[in-house]
Amino acid sequence: MRYSSTHPWTASGWRHGVEISPQPLFKDLFVEPVIRNENGSTNPLLGPEDGVSTYVMLYVKHGPGESSPDHIHEWEHQAFITKGAGILVCGGKEYTVKAGDAVLVPGGIRHQFINTGEVPLHRVTVNPIESVQA
Repeated sequence: MRYSSTHPWTASGWRHGVEISPQPLFKDLFVEPVIRNENGSTNPLLGPEDGVSTYVMLYVKHGPGESSPDHIHEWEHQAFITKGAGILVCGGKEYTVKAGDAVLVPGGIRHQFINTGEVPLHRVTVNPIESVQA
């Protein structure tokens, strides 16, 4: 069946006599979401103590002229630039990044984020959980 704006779904179920319960199928297994504001929090913003099992989330701020360490690790990670602009040095090449850009940093490649702007460079970074495990 093709879904469209005229599909017979309503908030209480199907219009044609089939009712669907709005409750989770496994309501006894429901886990509350974790919602954390970055103000007053440390990195990882969401980590193992929050119940994450696969990835951690960091919120990183680089002031004008600041940068992340020039480093390398085995895992890939993603970053989303939420504010500012700068460069990503990855594998010895420079790439311009700015607010709204999604970035995949491959594993095993030396990299560094550098704020080249006059305003803070903020990014959300998602790493595998191994990045915070001893």
